[in-house]
Amino acid sequence: MEIQEVLKNYPFGEVSNLIQLNSGIIHNTWRLETTNDKYILQYVSSIFSEQVMEDIDTVLKYLRGQGFLMMEVVKTRQGHLFVADGKRFWRMYSFVPGRIYNNVDSPNKANSAGRLLGQVHTALNSGFSYTFKHRRDVKHNISMIYKHYLEASGQGQDTELDIFREPISCLPKLDLPQSLRNCYFHGDPKITNFIFSENDPNQAISMVDFDDCGNGASILYELGSAFRSWCSVVTDSERVFSLELFKAAIKGYFEGSKGFLTQEETALIPRAILLQTLQGVARYITDYYEDYYFQWDPARFDSRKAHNLYRAQMHYALYNDILSKQGIMEESIKEYLW
Repeated sequence: MEIQEVLKNYPFGEVSNLIQLNSGIIHNTWRLETTNDKYILQYVSSIFSEQVMEDIDTVLKYLRGQGFLMMEVVKTRQGHLFVADGKRFWRMYSFVPGRIYNNVDSPNKANSAGRLLGQVHTALNSGFSYTFKHRRDVKHNISMIYKHYLEASGQGQDTELDIFREPISCLPKLDLPQSLRNCYFHGDPKITNFIFSENDPNQAISMVDFDDCGNGASILYELGSAFRSWCSVVTDSERVFSLELFKAAIKGYFEGSKGFLTQEETALIPRAILLQTLQGVARYITDYYEDYYFQWDPARFDSRKAHNLYRAQMHYALYNDILSKQGIMEESIKEYLW
């Protein structure tokens, strides 16, 4: 289905501008400008079912009702939450003006993102009740991720991947205790899913991409992904973990969440960051073999395989740096234990 055919399903003015965005690694995304307003249009990956739109609409409505600035799902002329297109579908969101960053370049940004995430977590786990219709375990079911990696890699003889085999084999033992409580979570709190104010570049004002929102796992999988994303810094072509950004981020999170985490959860944050970094390595290597899941940048790489190998290498460098700093990280969060 062509974009122009999709747009006929929506009740807005004449289209004046359509710009494809390259920030996502799963969906195809455009910013749409009309005579009336601005929107975000997405052609959703086939890994998501249409049911996810009812989940997203419910969560966004709840958060807006709690006073958060959040995008809205734009309904079609027929009142639908999406436009079906075979195995995939199209969706439209209202546009939230602001800035989106590919990385965190200051403690103030890390602190503000942490505070907003803490506020969202507290709101979702205080009065919100919902049974999700679409569920993906891709980021917190470590045993599934490891099994998928083993199946994909098989008897592969790619010598350039040998360096990853032993650390990835540690995934099951590194996983978090299964006794931890399940909580409602955003699903993908990387820094590119935060919108910052146009007037104050250090002020996080909203979150986007609720595709993986759910409540079937510990909140620590989410926090591990968040801090891994925010505190990752590239220095001299190497990816390292910034303790300065980490301290600012956890301070903001605890200010925003106001005692939401238990003592056990707080103590496990460094382990969760290490775990989520390593599972990222496993997922990129898995897609190196399967060659279909993640979007890739043809301007920088010759193939999806090449881009996935680069991603795995960067994550592995980050994993090793976090491993060397784990003791310092544990010391830095002791003030939040009670």
